[in-house]
Amino acid sequence: MTTNEYARDYPVVLENVSFSYRGSSTVLRDVNLKIPRGEFFGIVGPTGAGKTTLLYAISGVVPHYYSGLLSGRVVTCGLDTSRHTLNEISRKANLVMQDPESQLFNLHVTEELRWGLENLGVSNNEIDERTNQVAKFMRIDNLKDRLTFNLSGGEKQKVAIASVYALEPEVILLDEPTSELDSQGSDLVFEAIRKLTSRKGTTVIMVEHKVEQLAEFADRIALMNDGKILTISEPREFFLNGALHEVGIDPPQIVELGHRLKSRFPVSRIPLTLAEAVQAYGGFPRSYSGSDNHVHGKRAKAKDSNSKPIIEVVDLELTYPPPHEHTALKDINLTIDRGEFTALIGHNGSGKTTLARCIVGLLKPTRGRIYVNGVDNRNIPLSRMAQTVGFVFQNPNHQIFNDTVWSEITCGLKNLKKPRDYVKQRGEEVLKLMGLERYRDVHPFRLGEGIKQRVAVASILAMNPELLIVDEPTTGHSPRESMMVCQLLQSLNKEGMTILMVTHSMPLVAQYATRVVVLADGKIVDDGPPRHIFNNTKVLDVAGMHPPQISRLGLLLDLRPPPLTVDEMEKAFL
Repeated sequence: MTTNEYARDYPVVLENVSFSYRGSSTVLRDVNLKIPRGEFFGIVGPTGAGKTTLLYAISGVVPHYYSGLLSGRVVTCGLDTSRHTLNEISRKANLVMQDPESQLFNLHVTEELRWGLENLGVSNNEIDERTNQVAKFMRIDNLKDRLTFNLSGGEKQKVAIASVYALEPEVILLDEPTSELDSQGSDLVFEAIRKLTSRKGTTVIMVEHKVEQLAEFADRIALMNDGKILTISEPREFFLNGALHEVGIDPPQIVELGHRLKSRFPVSRIPLTLAEAVQAYGGFPRSYSGSDNHVHGKRAKAKDSNSKPIIEVVDLELTYPPPHEHTALKDINLTIDRGEFTALIGHNGSGKTTLARCIVGLLKPTRGRIYVNGVDNRNIPLSRMAQTVGFVFQNPNHQIFNDTVWSEITCGLKNLKKPRDYVKQRGEEVLKLMGLERYRDVHPFRLGEGIKQRVAVASILAMNPELLIVDEPTTGHSPRESMMVCQLLQSLNKEGMTILMVTHSMPLVAQYATRVVVLADGKIVDDGPPRHIFNNTKVLDVAGMHPPQISRLGLLLDLRPPPLTVDEMEKAFL
């Protein structure tokens, strides 16, 4: 087989590849990998496993943009990445980065979609055709005239994916492309990948923590840890591998249920997908009834019903000014009592982050009032507000500005002029609580996105606010790591801190939230306990969300209201 024939059949080849960033330890260790044309190749692993660096190496970002010590050989679409320029490689292979803002270069969405094609010298007619098709397919037609910096995190992610999709490269590399997307947005991404691999022969390599979608769509999946590829196999074999648990990766909820039921139910094989589970378990007897306090009533009971609500939102409306005028929030009335753990969910652009920023005083509403502990938040100085309401940004890069993790965590306390001894004591407590001791003297921007997110949470947590608002706190985390973050929030909630979590992760909502507020098109469309919300599939469809996989199985098996966890579903069959 000639070199060209080899490149045609195997557009991605790594031979004994190791890499370390300048001044850091080895990130990739003796990686050997060969990916055939048209394959959808998934990569999973804990934070810091080397997944992102592997994509950088394949795309040429390493070593041309991020320098360091690279050994071995990386060949992408027939090009040795150490001998060809990043420009040459990018004409054949394109990368969608974990942080979409790092690759959005243009002011308007339409310009962003056209930019790559214009650089390739594509004709205007073809550019118009491709960008119109991809905007329609990704359902971002309504964003084409918007400013990119005014988009929500999920909307930015859609635009970044669409701009690469329009280029139709031979290889697409995706780093956590659905981390900020609602359920329907994630479905679109996987549908797009199926179309690219089956119809156009595009090779797709995706780092992803949503194992349920990988189980259904990927051809092969690799497990990475400590810079090494530990195993590669097809999804069914992959998720039956016990090594996953050892590195903190959990299988899809359907597979976990199958493991628990296999000794009692004679099925030919453990189901891998929702459709297989319905077929396997549909004929077996089951009985389940969710507890009443999760089904009835619109409000989760506050811990201290005699106290004033910590937050009251009254007739709130926010309209952004021209030239791209649109109403982000409409007729919002919301009361948050002390001691609640509330999840705020909804489709990308539904107004979740906008509402959170209004509450903390970062945005001023067009109409309506917000009261914090009974005081109009317009009359509360930001320094005083920070001691009552802490806000963790969706993108930690918008929040972090110090040169060490320790400086970032203690910065707020110093600004509040807390005594030096208290600053040191509280800083140490939070550093340990968030598992960041090893990163104490590291510059935050040298950390992965998931760890950066923990630093951002820690910096706000250090000030011990009464209400903690966290906007997508688990972005960039594996499911196990996300669970650890939510367990921390739950423990803080049990100690008396009120939690408002903006999230797209429905399994975390099911397991940890006591109340769920659903937004769609800037309005509150439902409000209640998780089981009530997940039983209302019509409202969730409007909000662009799906119930957790195990709850969807329960609904398909006529278990209403649905189970929220694998434990509850297992009991339904017992």
